[in-house]
Amino acid sequence: LIQSMHKAKISVAAIHYRFISEHPFPASFTDSARAVQFLRHNADKYNLDINRFAATGGSAGAGISLWLATRDDMADLKSDDPVSRQSTRISCASVGGAQVSYDPRFWRNTGLGKGLQHSSFPLMYGVPSGDPFEDPKKIAIAEACAPIEHVTKDDPPVYFQYGVPDELSDSTSLGAVVHHPRHGQLFKKKMDSLKIECHVQYPGGPKPKLSSEEFLIKHLTQPAAAR
Repeated sequence: LIQSMHKAKISVAAIHYRFISEHPFPASFTDSARAVQFLRHNADKYNLDINRFAATGGSAGAGISLWLATRDDMADLKSDDPVSRQSTRISCASVGGAQVSYDPRFWRNTGLGKGLQHSSFPLMYGVPSGDPFEDPKKIAIAEACAPIEHVTKDDPPVYFQYGVPDELSDSTSLGAVVHHPRHGQLFKKKMDSLKIECHVQYPGGPKPKLSSEEFLIKHLTQPAAAR
């Protein structure tokens, strides 16, 4: 990916965020938004175009990328901190094995309830193992960190990739449920209703006209007015 981007004259930055093992939601999300702001603030130093930012990542990084794509701009224009005054918006997102919500109710309602057995869920909310996730404060956090709940008509294009087929049964492994293409399919359905470009690729599924790399290059190299 890095080689392909560099060949297209696109810069790549890898960021770090606090892990849920020590810092529950929404720390990893807000850390990532701050990283975007930091890069924009230092655009001259790193020779970056502040109007053309994309986010990419797998699994947790995918969910965070979608969150950046769907959240309203978090710039605080009145802040004394120049970094906080920078925009958090991006031009597109390309994600792998993405979860489109971390709200337990979403997982149960979409047939993906088995995914709640994953050991990360209690850590996400800083609760003991086996907590029923019924605390209103925890639910509010879940809603705030669910990209699919924040999709609006001004959101950027998204490209999903999954490594497991569109099959779901009692024998489907936990890992396959957590990274199941149903996440992307439901997200695409919402984006399609708003006429926003969205691709979902998975084994046995329809093949998008663009590869994920071609998608990124398309949205990061063409003039902003043409997007």
